[in-house]
Amino acid sequence: MANSTFRSPGFYTGVFFILMAGICFGSLGIFGKLFIKAGLEAGTVLSIRFLFASFLLGMCFLGLKIAKKIDLFKVSKEQFVTCILLGVLGYAVFSSFYFISFKYLSVGISAMLLFTFPVFVFLGSVLFLKHPFDKKVGIALLIALFGMFLLLKDEFEVKNALGVYAGMGAAITYAAYVLLSDRFQKNIHPLTSSFYVMLSAGLCLATMHQPTFEQFVGPEFSHLQLFVGLSVIGTIAPLSLFLAGLQRIPGPQASILVMIEPITATLLAFLFFAEKMSLLQMTGIGLVVFADILIVKNK
Repeated sequence: MANSTFRSPGFYTGVFFILMAGICFGSLGIFGKLFIKAGLEAGTVLSIRFLFASFLLGMCFLGLKIAKKIDLFKVSKEQFVTCILLGVLGYAVFSSFYFISFKYLSVGISAMLLFTFPVFVFLGSVLFLKHPFDKKVGIALLIALFGMFLLLKDEFEVKNALGVYAGMGAAITYAAYVLLSDRFQKNIHPLTSSFYVMLSAGLCLATMHQPTFEQFVGPEFSHLQLFVGLSVIGTIAPLSLFLAGLQRIPGPQASILVMIEPITATLLAFLFFAEKMSLLQMTGIGLVVFADILIVKNK
């Protein structure tokens, strides 16, 4: 089955995919805390995360090819090069910047800096992709950003300017990833794109951080269990769902809808770690949800 036959069925399906991607991405904070408890460095976790996720997805592709004669490995040269560049210059760099910011900033301000990326997506889509300037999308973006500010306001803490630079670097590189995917990844199956993006990101990061098999497995397979969850729930599912959504709705709208991620992270932290939620945080959640509703109604 050629990937060029993949087609977009509709806007609301895209909205659902983007929201589900944001919910899955929101699990990263839970996994991150568990890996910190286990004593693993960010570079090690990221390397194994992408390599193991691409291995699992590759095994599924192999099974489909043998059983159903469906070849999800197959891509054009242009698609392959695009995926490799998105993996190495996009996801590997973005993930590294984001985890570096955690060393110098609170989780809240790191997330706040990252989620300025819809601003760069909105501006980039107008300036470089020649999308029309949509006032309603701009208003929804401002509402969502203010909601994010309220959601994360209580956690602001700046220890080192390097963390701010890293956080902004994460936002800019992730915005570039979204814009390039929006522009060049329309006719490739989302799972195929995710496989090559993750594989190239994993190989790039593993070259730098050189993770070991012992770090992957951990004592009594404790690390392996975490990596299975991180790879499936926090990597394969959201990357594939986000691209599937991007193939159905424009990048600026998708980047606002995916802001449900920190809401999910906050709710999961409340459920799993009993972290308290203030009235301001709940107000922020409401504003982000309201911005998402505006996007959906602005079809």
